Amino acid sequence: METLIGALPQIRSVIDGGLVVLIWLVQLIIYPVFHQIEAERLRSWHAYYVRRMGRIVGPMMLLQVAVVLTQLIYFGGILNLLSGCLVLGCWVCTALFSIPCHRKIEQGKADSKVLSRLVITNWPRTILWTAVFAVGLF
Repeated sequence: METLIGALPQIRSVIDGGLVVLIWLVQLIIYPVFHQIEAERLRSWHAYYVRRMGRIVGPMMLLQVAVVLTQLIYFGGILNLLSGCLVLGCWVCTALFSIPCHRKIEQGKADSKVLSRLVITNWPRTILWTAVFAVGLF
């Protein structure tokens, strides 16, 4: 167990780094491309995208929460507390902004306004996950 606890900073760097790369790819490439996909094709493409991306991002997000909470419990400290708050912010933004947009796309109700909202409201998550990665380096 001590070996695992000692490895948490390295594990966290890998997870945080992976999530920050993914969120920037999503923000700058994937979500903007949704505007280029024909409306009748977007729904099926989106279902494929969400299923595949969920298999990558879901476990990483859960593992990130587990690692940050473990660091907070075992080590305490302001940086671990800050990391926990930033990760919580990512989850809140996901629930409040991203999921509703994705649901509209799933339902075939994605117009230009919904797709733009998805891109715009993803900026807070992008910034938060970048901050989580930066804080984790200390």
